[in-house]
Amino acid sequence: MATGDRRLLKAAFSGVWRFLAWWGAMFAFLAGFGTTCPFCGQPGCPCGPASAGVLGGLFATGVFLTRWLGKRLGRESCKPAGHASKLDFDSLAGRYDRWYDAPEGALYDRLEKRAVARLLPRNGWGKELLDVGCGTGHWASFFSEHGFTIAGVDISPSMIRVARGKGIPRASFAIADAHELPFDSGRFDVAVAITTLEFVRDPEAVLWEMVRCTRRPGGLVLVGALNALAPINRRRKAAGKATYQEARFFSPRELKALLAPFGEARVTSAALVPQARWLLPLAPLTDALGRWLHLPYGALLVARVKL
Repeated sequence: MATGDRRLLKAAFSGVWRFLAWWGAMFAFLAGFGTTCPFCGQPGCPCGPASAGVLGGLFATGVFLTRWLGKRLGRESCKPAGHASKLDFDSLAGRYDRWYDAPEGALYDRLEKRAVARLLPRNGWGKELLDVGCGTGHWASFFSEHGFTIAGVDISPSMIRVARGKGIPRASFAIADAHELPFDSGRFDVAVAITTLEFVRDPEAVLWEMVRCTRRPGGLVLVGALNALAPINRRRKAAGKATYQEARFFSPRELKALLAPFGEARVTSAALVPQARWLLPLAPLTDALGRWLHLPYGALLVARVKL
């Protein structure tokens, strides 16, 4: 059930409760003081107390049903929507960070973090950052090192459990659907989604929620997305793994168009790494060269919009 539908139902049951409470109290008052019976119109007739008893029973039943259904709807509303993500990331939580521990993954990670750092505010101290699709907290740890206070959200309970277990300073984590973020409008100085939009049901809706939660004017929205033009991502698609088969990779042009409703987007390509393993030591050089020549083939696209 959608959040809007749950709210309408709760409001309807609340209205029923108020209606029964008002009329039950009025009838009980009239019958108790022996005034004109609200049913037959005769003063002091026996149906007055009887009507009060019936309406009192209806009132109690209404209260019970309202509270019971309210609790059921409340519990349901706390559960993240199962279709918010294209994949079940719970099954990946235990091994998600292994990529960063491997030499190749660590290399990509360093280059991607350099690119993200170039677009972040220089000083994060005293600033609140929203990390959408935070996963195991890998990027939250990076943002914490830059001084930010982080609120991380993810649809996967297992991912959130791993993130909480890392004890990242100034970071809190919650299970939430990125399509319906549980934060007030304009709360955050920076909203970030790193390799998140590729796996959500509706990237546009997630971006609108990120923008809603970010301070305007002066806030910053930053997105990192897997590049559809990158050789490594093409290889991932060709390998047929479900993780990447279901993902929607973005080209630089597509990502810029996705961000266009929110302002002028600055899009860069990061982690242009040779695919031959024996050439991996040259990766910092090829990445710098790709950035200088504005080559659009790096593994990660990093985009920033100032609000």
